[in-house]
Amino acid sequence: MTVDLSRWQRQMKRHFAHSIPKRNLRQGCTIGQCGMHDMPKPRQHRRCIHASDRMCLHLLAKGIDPFNQAKLEAEKERKSKLTLKQIAEDWKNTKGILLSKEHFKDRLARFNNHLFPILGDFPISELELFQARELIKPIYAKAPCMAEKVARDLRELGDHAVEMGILSSNHLSLIKKSFPRPKPQPNP
Repeated sequence: MTVDLSRWQRQMKRHFAHSIPKRNLRQGCTIGQCGMHDMPKPRQHRRCIHASDRMCLHLLAKGIDPFNQAKLEAEKERKSKLTLKQIAEDWKNTKGILLSKEHFKDRLARFNNHLFPILGDFPISELELFQARELIKPIYAKAPCMAEKVARDLRELGDHAVEMGILSSNHLSLIKKSFPRPKPQPNP
């Protein structure tokens, strides 16, 4: 005896519908098909839809458009994921053009040789002062003057992230105190 699986599967599927209140009308919304043993998943999805409906009604009561609010939250989430490389790319296009060609070339070389290999893939919002300080310490052991310049560049990128609206304040501004400029020693 052969079993028609497609027919059997069709019999086991149920449509899980949810009604949405909209302008004093009831409008149906099909969430999708689910198997008999898979009912908790659509129920959880329905709870989420009810919660989002309540949130939309709450925002509308305050006079806030829920679609604009969702766009703002998505933009804020996107900005919080920006890495140090992406911030530096924007810095090159806005502030880098104000520098002389030689100074700009030196800055880019420092970014590529020192900052990007150790901190380039970190999201700027998750980068902490202690973590950055520990990663710059090996540079300080080899060349204290270069570590001071790298710390200055990192602080400037943090300031640029504040100007872009990614950070509320530059939490990397205190790195200057960790790597002071070495005192020049005159040759005898």
